[in-house]
Amino acid sequence: MSVSSIITAAQVINAGVAGVTSAPDLSALPLTLESIQLPAAIVIPGQATWQRAGMGGGWKCERQYMIRCLVTPDSTEPVIAFPRVATLIEAMGAVWRATKTVGGALVTNVEDQGSQRTYGYGGAQFYGCEFRITVKETN
Repeated sequence: MSVSSIITAAQVINAGVAGVTSAPDLSALPLTLESIQLPAAIVIPGQATWQRAGMGGGWKCERQYMIRCLVTPDSTEPVIAFPRVATLIEAMGAVWRATKTVGGALVTNVEDQGSQRTYGYGGAQFYGCEFRITVKETN
């Protein structure tokens, strides 16, 4: 399992979440996001811990993947933006809590970071939310 294969599999899952309009793969990330692409889910690989899997020389890896959900431009009135973000948090959370594996790796933890701030992408800021998905791989 590679980082890129897990991201690809995660984006297939994200594309199936109610309310997500776009979930581009690493090979198709847009330079900027237009309104018609929102809400968009972007997966970013995070930190990993590698441990020996045993005397045979194999390794176990636990890595976090951040799923940034960019919902509306930050110019959107909060009275409109926040309910849209809350709806996506509920939908994304339900899907990921029900997901047992992604790209052949075991999903061991799902953290809902909520909507703590705006997120930048392509020179613009967006209201959104973030999930951190921890997966365990064995090589």
